[in-house]
Amino acid sequence: MTSRDLTRAVQLAARHEHLRKSTHQSATLLLLACLIIVGLGVWQLAEDYSLYRQQHETDVVNLSTILLHSAETSVLHSGTILLGLIERLEQDGDSPAALARLRGVLADQIRHYPEIQAVVIYDRDGVPIFSTLDQLPTQNAADRGYFQHHQQNPGLEAHIGRPIRSRTTTDWIITVSRRMNDPDGQFAGTALVTLRVATFLEQFRGVELGPNGVVTLMRADHAILIRQPFREAELYLDFSQGPVARQISAGKPAGVLRYDSPVDGVRRVVGFRASDRAPIYVLVGLEERHAFAAWWQTLYRTVWVMLAALVTIAWLGLRTLFGLRQRLEVESVLLQAHRDLSELNDSLEILSSADELTGLATRRQFDLSLNQAFLRVDHEPLSLVLLELDGFKLLRESHGQQAADERLQQIAGLLRGQLRRSLDLPARFASDRLAVILPGTDAAGAETVAENIRAAIERADIANRGSAGGMVTASLGVSSCLPWQNCQQPDALVLEAEQALADAINAGRNRVAQRMTRQR
Repeated sequence: MTSRDLTRAVQLAARHEHLRKSTHQSATLLLLACLIIVGLGVWQLAEDYSLYRQQHETDVVNLSTILLHSAETSVLHSGTILLGLIERLEQDGDSPAALARLRGVLADQIRHYPEIQAVVIYDRDGVPIFSTLDQLPTQNAADRGYFQHHQQNPGLEAHIGRPIRSRTTTDWIITVSRRMNDPDGQFAGTALVTLRVATFLEQFRGVELGPNGVVTLMRADHAILIRQPFREAELYLDFSQGPVARQISAGKPAGVLRYDSPVDGVRRVVGFRASDRAPIYVLVGLEERHAFAAWWQTLYRTVWVMLAALVTIAWLGLRTLFGLRQRLEVESVLLQAHRDLSELNDSLEILSSADELTGLATRRQFDLSLNQAFLRVDHEPLSLVLLELDGFKLLRESHGQQAADERLQQIAGLLRGQLRRSLDLPARFASDRLAVILPGTDAAGAETVAENIRAAIERADIANRGSAGGMVTASLGVSSCLPWQNCQQPDALVLEAEQALADAINAGRNRVAQRMTRQR
C-alpha cells in the first residue's frame, strides 16, 4: 500500500466513523427532542391542573363562608328577637294590650329580614297565644319537635328545628325557638321564629355552581336544614357518617374534600365551613367534571399539538436519519472495497517481493501489512511480536557469514512453523530481527505465540560458539493494542514492541517480555 493509499484509507475510515457517530447522535437528539416536548406538555398540564384545583378549592371555601355568614345572621337575629320577646312578656305580661304593643315592635324588627315568616308564642299546652301573622294560628303545636324539645329540656338556649311544612301557610320552614318558664321555673311555653326555606333556596340558587352543584345548610348534629337543589325525600337522610361530618366531629371548622356524594353518587369538590357562634355549618359542592371541564379542553388541545409536533419532528428526524444511514452504508461499501483492494494489492506485493534469504516478508512489506492490518481490524485487538537472535554478531564472527545466514534461515523456518493462521504475517524486520503481525490476537494470545517460538528455537539446539550456552537463543518483545482506541498509529505498536524487546534483553535474554500499548 502506497503512502497515498494509506492516507486515503485513513480518511475513509475516519469519515465512516464520523458518519456512524453522527447517526447515533442524531437518533439521540431526536429521541431527546421528543422527550422534551412530552415532558414540557405534561409539566404544563400538571401546573394548570394544580392551579384549577387551588382556584376551585378556594372558591368553594369562600362561598361556604359567605353563605354561612348569611344563615348565621338569620339564626342569631332570630334568637335575639326571641330573647327580647321573652323578657318583654316577663315584664309586661300577656294582656291583649301588651301583646298588641309587642306585635308592633316585632313587626318593625323583622321588616328587614325577608327570611323571617312569623314570630309565634305557644303556651304550656301548645296553644298559640300570639303571632305576628294577620291571623292567629289555630293548630296546636304540642306534637311539633321543637315544642317537645323545650318541654323535655330545661335549657334556655335557642334551638334550631328541622325543616317542616307550616300548618298555617303550607310553606316549608325551619324554626328557631326558645323555652319560656313561669316564675317557679316550670315550663310555660315556647317562643318561636319561623324562617322561610324558599328565601334561603333563592339565595343559594344565586350562586353559580354549574350542573349538579349543591349547597347544604346543616345543623351541628349533621341533620339537614336546607339543601339546594331542594328535594323533600332527602331532608331526613342520615349524614352523620359522611366525610364532612367526620371532619366537623373531629374539630376541623373548615376545609375542602373530594368525594362521591352518598345522595346522588356525583363526585364533587366540597368546601365546608362551621360556625363558631351557632350550631350550624354550610357545605358547597362543585361537580368535579364541570369544575375541570376547561382543563380537559386544554388537555385535549395540548395533546393534539404535542402529537402534531412529535409527528413533524419524527418525520423530519427519520428522514435525516435515513439519509445518514444511506450515506453510512455507501461509505461502508466504499471502505470495504478499498480494504479488499488494498489487501489484494498487498498480497500481490508480498508474494512478489519476499526476503531472498529467509523467505519472509521484507521490511517494506511488513510496514505495509501492519498499516493494512491496523485499518482492517475494527474494534478487535492487534498484536506484534518482535524477535532478536541473542549474540548474532558473535555467531557471524565465530562461524562465518554463510553459517550465520544458514542459522537465520533455520530460525525463520522455526518461526513459520509456530504460526497456524494465514492472517499471521512473519517478516524480516532487520538483519538479526524478525517480526510477526498477529491480527485479531489479544495480549495473552500473542504472549503464548511468542513463548512457543522461543521454546521452539531453544529445542532446536542450533550451535553458536559465541553464546554463553553454546546454542542459538532468542529474546522476544510483545505489544498489543485496540486500533483507533488506545493507539492511533501503527508506529505506537512497533515502539512498544521494541521497548518490550529491550526489557527481555536487559532481563538476561532468552525470554519473552510484554507491554500494552498506551493512548498516544
